[in-house]
Amino acid sequence: MDISDEMRKRLQKENDAPLRLPLLGMGAVVGGKGFTDLGLTLIKGSMGMLVIADQTTMLGIDIGCMAVGAGIVLRCVPMLKSKDALVV
Repeated sequence: MDISDEMRKRLQKENDAPLRLPLLGMGAVVGGKGFTDLGLTLIKGSMGMLVIADQTTMLGIDIGCMAVGAGIVLRCVPMLKSKDALVV
């Protein structure tokens, strides 16, 4: 079975960064979870539902999730800048 040159070039570009879209999705999920949890933690804290120690721990975890998610997304952005990055 012979592969055309166009298909060979397309496969080569996909092999350059095969995990770019799954990593982008994972970064969006982790960052989004941190962002929404941060909002809920702030709302609960303002309503007096959390003890200060619990609130600071949860805020730290939420900010950490946001930072990890943003780091993953920012790492994937250069991979997406190639001209044919999103060719399916």
